[in-house]
Amino acid sequence: IVLIILFTIPVFGQNHLIGMKAGISWTNVISDNFLSDNDFRNGFIGGLTYEYEFKKKFHIGIDLVYAQKGFKNDIVFIDETGNPIGEKVSSDFNYDYLSPPITGGYSIGNNFAGFLNLGVVPSLLIKAEIIIPTFENIDGETFDITDKVTEFDLGGLIEIGASYKFKERLY
Repeated sequence: IVLIILFTIPVFGQNHLIGMKAGISWTNVISDNFLSDNDFRNGFIGGLTYEYEFKKKFHIGIDLVYAQKGFKNDIVFIDETGNPIGEKVSSDFNYDYLSPPITGGYSIGNNFAGFLNLGVVPSLLIKAEIIIPTFENIDGETFDITDKVTEFDLGGLIEIGASYKFKERLY
C-alpha cells in the first residue's frame, strides 16, 4: 500500500503537467522461502512526474521515482530441544529502487476532478541490505546483499484520487 502526495504545476500549456511526488510506503513480502512472521517496512517514495492530458480527459504519464521497499523478519531464539525461549530480534531487509512508472488513465470533472490511473512499474535495484540488530553480547551488523538480489522488479499500479485546480493559468 502506498500513500503518495502529488503536486503538479502546469507548464507549456494546459495539456502538459510536471510535478513532484513524495510520500511514505508500507511494504512486505509473502513468500514460501521466508518464515511467516514478517512485518511491514516503512519507507520513503519521492521523485518527479510528467503527465500529458488529451482533449477527451484521457491522460498518460511517466515518473522517475526513488522507492524504499522491504520487510522485517523476526528471529525467535530456541533452546536445545527446539522450544522457543521467548526472546527474539527483528532483522530488517531493506531494498532501494529507482522506478519509472508508466501510467494511463481517465479524469472526470473540471475544476474538481476524480481520476483513475493504471500502469506498470519497472524497477531497478540500487541497494539491498540486511540489518541485524545488537542482541545481548552479540554485535549487530549490516550486510550488503545487492549482488544476491534480483536487479529488476516489475509491478502493477492502480491510482484513484481527486484533484482541484486553484487557477486556470499559472504565469
